[in-house]
Amino acid sequence: WYQRRVHGTLSECLFFFAMTFAATDDRQQQIEDIKKGNMANKKREKEKNKELDRIKDEIASTNVHGTATIDLCNFGVTEELPSEVAHLTKVRRFNCSNNFRLTRLPESLGDLYERLETLNLSYNNLQEFPLCLCRLKYLTRLDVNNNKFTSLPTKVDQLKSLEIWYMDSNFIMALPYTICHLKNLKHLFLENNPLIKEDDKHAPDPPVDPTIKYCSVTGEELSEKTHSFVNFADFAGNKRMPIHYVCGSEQARDLVIEEKDHEPVDYWTLKYD
Repeated sequence: WYQRRVHGTLSECLFFFAMTFAATDDRQQQIEDIKKGNMANKKREKEKNKELDRIKDEIASTNVHGTATIDLCNFGVTEELPSEVAHLTKVRRFNCSNNFRLTRLPESLGDLYERLETLNLSYNNLQEFPLCLCRLKYLTRLDVNNNKFTSLPTKVDQLKSLEIWYMDSNFIMALPYTICHLKNLKHLFLENNPLIKEDDKHAPDPPVDPTIKYCSVTGEELSEKTHSFVNFADFAGNKRMPIHYVCGSEQARDLVIEEKDHEPVDYWTLKYD
């Protein structure tokens, strides 16, 4: 019995020491992982600051030389452009594509409304259509394909000079009613978007722009009960495009049906709550 007891005690001790060393090794590994993570974060932050400095230098150089074109492409770390883009008052063509981490644009980009004519924001990571772009009243060409938009703001009707608009490969289901006000728009590209089709019985309702405060038809203030529906129209060279209406009353809804269709409307071409 004594031998068995001693042997058992030694085994327990060895097991205890083994577990202690293992726990120590785990803690040491955790400390090393934290150090590596901190180092990686510092490296990423350093790269981001370096890229921002390059962007600011490019902006400053463009201003000094007074050139009409600027390229801010292929930056892999930058998530938002600096506010200094507002200084590009002489630029007419702005290429800011292929920045796969770019998720936001500064509001100051809208300050370039006096001269900017061409803007390329394709192949970025923009989650929402930037409202500041709606201020660019002399913009004639806009490229925002391969981003992650699900809807467009109603204020896009402020882009009065727009002639060519690329929005391929986003997540757009329907266009806002106000897009019909863009009388100069000749070409609208919307390939590879989950657009609602007339023969799709089970298509979900498109997202409603949260900035919408007034009925897009009559201008009346929206109440808690709104009438949101999709109707189809030929627009900018596209056959039967889904147009999203947000109305504040049944009267406004009926007005749209009467003015736009002039034909019987059923579930296949019109949906409203």
